[in-house]
Amino acid sequence: MFKYIHVIINNAGIMGVPFELSVDGIEMHFATNVFGHYVVVERLLPLLLKTDRPDFKSRVIVVSSGLYKNAETIPQVSKILGQKTYEYNPKQAYAFSKLANCLYTVALAKMLEPHNVGVYCVRPGFVNGTELGRETHWILRALAAPIIWFIAKSLEQGCETLVYLAETPGDQLKTGAMYYEKKEEPYNEMVDITAIRQVWAILRHLEDTVWKRNSQMTDEQRDHGERVREILEESLIV
Repeated sequence: MFKYIHVIINNAGIMGVPFELSVDGIEMHFATNVFGHYVVVERLLPLLLKTDRPDFKSRVIVVSSGLYKNAETIPQVSKILGQKTYEYNPKQAYAFSKLANCLYTVALAKMLEPHNVGVYCVRPGFVNGTELGRETHWILRALAAPIIWFIAKSLEQGCETLVYLAETPGDQLKTGAMYYEKKEEPYNEMVDITAIRQVWAILRHLEDTVWKRNSQMTDEQRDHGERVREILEESLIV
């Protein structure tokens, strides 16, 4: 059992999968790319706040994608829960999940700033070898293979900015910002306070829904969740 944690990297992700709900009844892109990360950070946050190193700022790193700019809208929570029939678009589902990563980063950064914890978003770029596009039709993958070989980054190159954000002194980084190629870059116009409020409300609603469905959750686990909520809402901007 760890006594404290210095860095959390939210890196798990899927792309372009057919419509499917997770075991908790959440659309799979959002469940994997966003909600799962949200839950992990909530559960580990007390250990992150325990870290007492004056020479190192604890931090959360969220992996997004440049494809967040393709997101057209923020879907209703009923769609994310599969409760409403709609025309599912896997490209839009992925793009929205990556936009949600950006919005979550900005919100969490504001909430944790009083606790001296940094939160950073990273856009790795086009990286070969991740198997992220394994759901893409094999013909398209075969046609794209020569181009991918020519322009894509290696896994090592794709990790460079992640490592940079994990080890760079906090006073040299801007909490809440997006980084690409070890440099800060601006978000697009979709990242605004209204969208942040919408996504945070979705995350809270999903958490409450999962709690109600999970009859095996202990009182201790529920109390832990409430304590973490209190920590975050001390400086809630949404």
